[in-house]
Amino acid sequence: MSESILTTTSFDTLAEQKPEDKPKLEQKDESQVLEQERSYLVSEVEYKKLLRKLDIHLLPFISLLYLLSFLDRANIGNARIAGLGVDLHLDGLKYNVNLRYLF
Repeated sequence: MSESILTTTSFDTLAEQKPEDKPKLEQKDESQVLEQERSYLVSEVEYKKLLRKLDIHLLPFISLLYLLSFLDRANIGNARIAGLGVDLHLDGLKYNVNLRYLF
């Protein structure tokens, strides 16, 4: 039953369509295409300005996050010795799984 459904739809009917029945693509002249291409071009100076601006705004924040991550990793061993595992009921594998997120 499903075979008859598949055979009724064929590519022959699509090929028989007249050209005026097919959707027409919008024709653009060369000046419109060139104007669109110019709007996307960025000079090397503008590109360097953008990178500098991103560096100035993002690097301090990322550096702070890296510092805090390092402090956490350095102190987790001291916290376990001081009783963190006992207080939070982290024994064996539970402590190791939680420690994995810091690294």
